[in-house]
Amino acid sequence: MTIKHAFLGAISLAVVAGCVTSPSYNTAPSSTVQQANSMIAEGNPLAAANFLLNAASRATGKEQANLYIRAASAYLDAGETTQAKSVLAQVDTTDATLNAIRGIELARIAVLEGRYQEALALLPSVPSNDTNLITRRAVTESAAQEGLGNLAQALQLRLQLDGLPNLNPTLQLQNHRAVWRILSQVPYNQRESLASSVSHVDITGWLLLLNAYNSGAQRDQMVSQWKARFSVHPAATSGFVDQIATMGVNADVSAIGSGAVAILLPITGRAANFSNEIAKGAMGLAEREGFSGNLFTVDTNNGVQTAVIEATQRGAQAIIGPLTKDNVSAIMVMAERTVPAIALNDLGYPSQDGSVIQFGLNPENEGEDAADFAIKNGRSRAYIIAPANISGDRITSAFASTFEAMGGSVVGETRFDPNGVDFSQSIRQASGSIAGADMIFMPARRQAARLLGAQLKFEKINLPIIATSRINEGRFDARLDGELIGLMFNDAPAIFEGRYSDVSNDAARLRAFGADALRLANAAPSLVANPQQSIQGESGSLRIDGGLRVRRILDWGKFTPEGIDKIAFGSQR
Repeated sequence: MTIKHAFLGAISLAVVAGCVTSPSYNTAPSSTVQQANSMIAEGNPLAAANFLLNAASRATGKEQANLYIRAASAYLDAGETTQAKSVLAQVDTTDATLNAIRGIELARIAVLEGRYQEALALLPSVPSNDTNLITRRAVTESAAQEGLGNLAQALQLRLQLDGLPNLNPTLQLQNHRAVWRILSQVPYNQRESLASSVSHVDITGWLLLLNAYNSGAQRDQMVSQWKARFSVHPAATSGFVDQIATMGVNADVSAIGSGAVAILLPITGRAANFSNEIAKGAMGLAEREGFSGNLFTVDTNNGVQTAVIEATQRGAQAIIGPLTKDNVSAIMVMAERTVPAIALNDLGYPSQDGSVIQFGLNPENEGEDAADFAIKNGRSRAYIIAPANISGDRITSAFASTFEAMGGSVVGETRFDPNGVDFSQSIRQASGSIAGADMIFMPARRQAARLLGAQLKFEKINLPIIATSRINEGRFDARLDGELIGLMFNDAPAIFEGRYSDVSNDAARLRAFGADALRLANAAPSLVANPQQSIQGESGSLRIDGGLRVRRILDWGKFTPEGIDKIAFGSQR
């Protein structure tokens, strides 16, 4: 197997990635700030944060507030949003500038947590003569707008930064990378309308540059012509145009070949069993397909930063992992990570770094796939019966939003106690609303689904029922599963194929997940450049969207009197 450099090459969202390291508040002792900045420059923002927090505990007044804010910023650089929020809560000052910076940092946290609308509301007004604060605010606002899908607004803010006086050349280049990332998310047939909605003199040059880099065999000629025509364009004067080829999204990629790939997982502790199955999946695929490189695991329980450093020292040319959301957030802003990563989780919002692809077995993906399957099989009115828990909230929200976006309507919803044993009253009360539906979406586990199925039949409700992989917990039991006959559900192809039949379905899904992470490291260059392209994996048919998040299209099965049969037709999204 050949593993390739997959991604855009360490692009970040300036403020979100902590690129502005010299805010315009200078009351702290210079030696303290200098030591902290040195730690950050050496790739150790967590140490800097702890150092600043310790210094703040000995300070008072404005100096203390300044150090607290700097510590919070460093914690964010390390991906520690919870700690950053805790530190910012201790800031008590009447200084207008410090309060403005505190507001920007709170908005930055909201962006990192996917609370984009709240981030916009948190952003404070800043002085018109403070370039640093204007920059920090604009970059954070742009990130929030991008997260909301408002690409024109995000782009407008980024382009306006070029006109600021005394803009740091490094920050300008980072800003141009962000402009490029935003533009790359816009479909070709929508670029003209985008240009008309963005009021900036440089937008035409940017779009023509993007078209030049998408011109296939004529790329070199088209880019040369662009350089001649736009020699004073910011993308030319900053040197950005000469760096695009190293970014991967619209450029040729070089093969890692026999290089090393590190798998970053919590291989000790509570998540050890999960991690072991993921690693087995990747290692098994490497053995089956003849990967000649060094594939090795690194324990993240000693700290994800330590794990990344170890992986780099051992020669890793790509990373698979880490697993937890906090660690995924951390590697996106980690200076010492110099190689691309397939993160084994999905944060729920676009990657803030163009060299990190998010790949998770998240329930939202199954809900979206179920909605797509239902619509494409003629269903238009859904009733939802779902567990009353966080997972139920996530999966039903994803189903409902996708179903409605595709033209369907949700006619009603019932929640049940996932540990309950009697659902008769709930189903009886809902029966009137269910009568207006042409299908039921029921993401329940096997035992609850048996009880719910029996109650639905008792109420003479015979609608098609669509579920998710959580119902496929083991072998079909003709004695117990009779109430499930006819129910359809989505699951990983590896489950229907019996690829890992020697382990439980939960373990098999994790092995398929690990194998596909290694597949994605190889296929990502093509998938990033062509968001509609997909590859067939063990966990689903996989594609990478414009936010560098992996979308899975699952296979479908159906309970029959003889057992579980794979459905020949299914979602073709």
